[in-house]
Amino acid sequence: MLDRFDPDDEGSSELAGGPEADMVPTVDDPAEGLEPSAPTVDDYSEKDVPRELKHEFWSQVLLFNVALFALSLGLMFIGFESRWRVGGGLVAVGLFALVRGLKRYRAVKRDPDWVDDGDD
Repeated sequence: MLDRFDPDDEGSSELAGGPEADMVPTVDDPAEGLEPSAPTVDDYSEKDVPRELKHEFWSQVLLFNVALFALSLGLMFIGFESRWRVGGGLVAVGLFALVRGLKRYRAVKRDPDWVDDGDD
């Protein structure tokens, strides 16, 4: 038995009856014409930090990376392989790099020439 709301054939999407076809609403797409705006980025090429401060920053990054690597590797040598000489040496190097980095960091924080005033 054929229902009057079934499509005429299986491939068609139109309604079978005439009056029902007129009742299909048309909807405007509200997202039409909306496009995201491109993000903007401030130009920092003229607002560069002093060369000495940049050098100090990368020196401290290197010191703290050496400290983290040497401490963790030294502790693994001691804990997993019981190699106290190699592990102890690496722990000593890591502690030295950590203390040296902390001292340099505190010295930079105390220096009034490199303290940010917030007057940008």
